[in-house]
Amino acid sequence: MLMRICIALLCFATFPIALVYAAIGVLQIRVRDVQTGYSVKARVKLEGPRTLSAETDELGCLRLSLPPGEYSEEVAAPRYERMRSHMSVQAGKTSPQGFMLDPVIPPPEGKRFSRSSRRGSRCLHGYAVDERGRPASGVRVYLQKAHVAAVTNERGYYWLSVPTPPEESKWLRGIDNLLVKKAGYKTIVHRNIFIGGADGRGYLLDLVRGPGRIELDDTHHLMK
Repeated sequence: MLMRICIALLCFATFPIALVYAAIGVLQIRVRDVQTGYSVKARVKLEGPRTLSAETDELGCLRLSLPPGEYSEEVAAPRYERMRSHMSVQAGKTSPQGFMLDPVIPPPEGKRFSRSSRRGSRCLHGYAVDERGRPASGVRVYLQKAHVAAVTNERGYYWLSVPTPPEESKWLRGIDNLLVKKAGYKTIVHRNIFIGGADGRGYLLDLVRGPGRIELDDTHHLMK
């Protein structure tokens, strides 16, 4: 009889805990630099069913358990513009959210890029980051049709200059395929990227650790 009472009490004690757990939602935040893709350590302020202020880790990540409802957010970091947003947290669900902050001072590579464009050519440049949002050096970036390649430096930066490709149509500049390779990471293939515009194009490259390849088609809807 005593054992039955104990079991009944145990079940009664865990029941409200399960209800509380189901009434909580999870918010996963990641903060990055919009130009480089680097992780940014930032402070996040929330106002809503629960008001709080918390810091991300060194990788710009923050995980919070929150009561469900509507929240207003403010993300701030030194040397970056503040960013504000609204989002909804749902009970029993995880809501991922990414913030791309604008730096107050652009990265130094932007000056080189602005001086690199010349008549009859187009530039492709950007940054490669690893799975932790850190600069990835030694990444080979190759344009398949133009037969032009570059390797990222210690800041994960790459820069390519190619002859202006012919237009595919009256709406679109020429296209090419971008291949991204680094030992220990999946090969990334960006098909049909656009090499056009007076200022060229910039691409952020997110590396994924492991074997195999990732195929992405950047074809514009006007070409479909």
